[in-house]
Amino acid sequence: NDPVPEKEWDRMHIRDNLKIANDQYGKLNKVPEWQRLAGKAAKGVEKFAKEKVDLVLMHWRDKMGIAQKEDRNNMNLNQKPVILRKRRQRIKIQANWDLFYYRFLQDHARSNLIWNFKTREELRDSLETEMRAFQIDRELGSTNVISWNHHEFEVKYECLSEEIKIGDYYLRLLLEEDESEESEAIKKSSEFFNELYHRFLLTPKINMKCLCLQALAIVYGRCYEEIGPFGDTRYIVGMLERCIDRLERDRLIIFLNKLILNKKNVKELMDSNGIRILVELLTLAHLHTSRATVPFQSNVIEAAPDMKRDSEKEWYYGNAEKERRGPYSFNEVSFKNFVSY
Repeated sequence: NDPVPEKEWDRMHIRDNLKIANDQYGKLNKVPEWQRLAGKAAKGVEKFAKEKVDLVLMHWRDKMGIAQKEDRNNMNLNQKPVILRKRRQRIKIQANWDLFYYRFLQDHARSNLIWNFKTREELRDSLETEMRAFQIDRELGSTNVISWNHHEFEVKYECLSEEIKIGDYYLRLLLEEDESEESEAIKKSSEFFNELYHRFLLTPKINMKCLCLQALAIVYGRCYEEIGPFGDTRYIVGMLERCIDRLERDRLIIFLNKLILNKKNVKELMDSNGIRILVELLTLAHLHTSRATVPFQSNVIEAAPDMKRDSEKEWYYGNAEKERRGPYSFNEVSFKNFVSY
């Protein structure tokens, strides 16, 4: 019942092929005795001839002023070792400076770059002022060696002070690029998205909040795969439910439309009861701020102030006792007094 062994002891004679090969190689390449003696004699003759040549040339060295080998070793004990200079190398320019100066003289209006005649003039004035101050400091401290720290040099462009810049991008141009087809890829989209959201949370102005929301929708719509899921989807849904400003409401809806590109954000939207809120807002879809106006004929009679489009009394609401109140016109409805529509 014993199992069959997987390996068995090798009973054959073990042949050491490496040892046999080394022995054969030593026999074939063994130097004969006469050849070994001849080589030894040749080395002795070479040494004797070298000593005699040094003796013969001794007077010639003295006449020519060439020191002996022993004198050269003991001649200048305090002499510093000679350091060879580095060989000259042709530096290869890595940057494309020709293209840089070509673009430098052109005007640019991009979301991450504004460059025109005014910015060039401000840069030139700043450089001239810096060079003038450096020249004065060098003349005053003529006895001391001074240097210019280029890392501390900075130009503050006054012509761009009115532009809203978040991170490396200008909001106005970013929103304009989204309307056109020539939109560039956003670099470091995750960091820029976080900076936009941080500014949105900090600013108390409604217009600034709307600009940030519009930019957030653009950035997330382009780079939602790189940014990943948004952690504050529930907070955005709650803001939409409590919102009383028309423009901010529309921007929140557009932002949510971009957030649902990620499946995890869709789950957060559904868990926070966002579907019910969006269904309730369907009745106000015709009142969104970006609605296209219908062109009317130019020869119609002008309407009176009480004949405005939103003067029809078609709005009702219920109070705490579930009593129906109304009808009211849209202009008579105050969003500050009604939380739900």
